[in-house]
Amino acid sequence: MQICFQCHLGDSKATERVARRGTPLEDFRPGQPITTAMIPIRFAEATPHDYGLSAQADRMMLSRCFTESGGKMECVTCHNPHVTVYRKDRPADFFTSKCLGCHDRTACTAQPSARAATSPADDCVACHMRRGEPDDHRHADFTDHWIRRRIDEAPRARSSPELVPYLAQDFDALSAGERSFAMARGYSLRALAMAPRDRPPMWTRAEESFRVAIAQGNDGADVWFFLGKAQAARGEDDEARRSFATAFGKDPGDHDIAFAHGQALFRARSTDEAERVFEGMTRAHPASAAPWAELARCAAARRDFAGAAERYRKAIALEPWNASLHENAAKVLAMQGRGEEARAEAAEALKYAPEKESARELVRRLGPS
Repeated sequence: MQICFQCHLGDSKATERVARRGTPLEDFRPGQPITTAMIPIRFAEATPHDYGLSAQADRMMLSRCFTESGGKMECVTCHNPHVTVYRKDRPADFFTSKCLGCHDRTACTAQPSARAATSPADDCVACHMRRGEPDDHRHADFTDHWIRRRIDEAPRARSSPELVPYLAQDFDALSAGERSFAMARGYSLRALAMAPRDRPPMWTRAEESFRVAIAQGNDGADVWFFLGKAQAARGEDDEARRSFATAFGKDPGDHDIAFAHGQALFRARSTDEAERVFEGMTRAHPASAAPWAELARCAAARRDFAGAAERYRKAIALEPWNASLHENAAKVLAMQGRGEEARAEAAEALKYAPEKESARELVRRLGPS
């Protein structure tokens, strides 16, 4: 089961796989619990109709067959991972025979006519495992692994944003601070996958859980960083800036933390401080275009358009495919009256992002060369 979880536990519309710090998923080895690499978090309320392409384990674990088996039911109860179920010599009653390993055929209460109408006849799967289109992979037909009595329930929206952990026993073995952090990350990640109108309660719960984690002693730089992200998403700019500053104080060498700290300072009009952070990033992370782009923004804010253009060129040298860098460079070049150079950069932006309306508009506005 733990091996299967690597790929088949992760419903894109319902489950978040919160990475464990310092242990990437590719370091997982058979024999370990999957929770050594990631903590799966899911919506407490399961939707009967919607499911994702990679949700086989997610959905199976909702089934009474699984919850009441006392650990006897696994993925390999029905699947040999080394042999495809689509093989031509698979017996017609292959899956029904698996069901009858636990259930008695006489226990079925369906009408004989309904049982005879399945293909093959009297097929358990046809009545108790719905087939349909995954909600994250159009024009496909997959089996929903939530085994249940009724599979014809109408679609309905989820009514609660509450999340709970999968694999509760492994989750409970974590420290209190780790549990709070994992739940907070679950809410944060789920918010990013939801429609904007549904995000506010998720960000609120994320911020609350990050604060609890910190109070419980889990106060590393990453916790403060993600707290700042949740606060920024809620529009709490001052609180976010303080959180990013705390994270930066704990780990000034982290690229993402430094970047968020510098951006927060820039938004607060502390341009000199922001520049010092970004300049430090250019030395600590010489392959990153991000600090050069932010330094260009700082220069443009001071109306030093020549300095901004120079810094955008340094960013472009690192990410020549980045249409936004070319677009911004074109704008500051145009402000200096350097029309030909501006048109050349705008053309590059359009080359790399022909679908980008702002790039098309910029090319029209600058006119032909």
